[in-house]
Amino acid sequence: MPIPENRRRDERTYWMNDAPVTDIHEALDLLTEPWDASGPRFLDVGYDLANDSTPEIHFEWSRERNGQWSSGTNYLQIDPSLAKQLEERGFVKPMEIPHMGYTETEKRKLVITPVGKKYVQLTLEQKQRKAVELVRPRPYDALAPLYDPTRIFSSREHNWWGGKLYFSFEMMNGEKLHVYPDTEEFGVIPAEQKAATGA
Repeated sequence: MPIPENRRRDERTYWMNDAPVTDIHEALDLLTEPWDASGPRFLDVGYDLANDSTPEIHFEWSRERNGQWSSGTNYLQIDPSLAKQLEERGFVKPMEIPHMGYTETEKRKLVITPVGKKYVQLTLEQKQRKAVELVRPRPYDALAPLYDPTRIFSSREHNWWGGKLYFSFEMMNGEKLHVYPDTEEFGVIPAEQKAATGA
């Protein structure tokens, strides 16, 4: 299948996102490595760029399938001014690579700092509170919820590749409700569709 021109990075690679990331929480979310990450995630400011003046987010990966190992890199666009802001606010720092007896510092690969991780968590908690308020407006917040309070999960519309943040609410009637706190939008997955797709 041909790669859309707006997704083409160079002759061999393409962007995983349609447009540069412009939201600071989304950028830090993308730089936060999940527990099952198969390789490092970093902000590339001059390591292996398609354009020397445009930073990128890189996901390095490796996996084994049927006894064969494969590896590669996924690329995401990020707005240059946002990349600069991440550095200025101390949310990213040069990657440190430990070796026997010394540590190598890779100044062109920037990884999320503890300060950045704290910002991600605090912002996520704030946005979840807003999502709950959208589902249970203030006049009704004392009533028993129509969802399971222990089953609220965050995700993004393009999963690993970012996009708008939403929270999934497991409703008592079997439906799943998606709430987008930044845009105050809602999406409902009916119980029958949820069962059929395993969503």
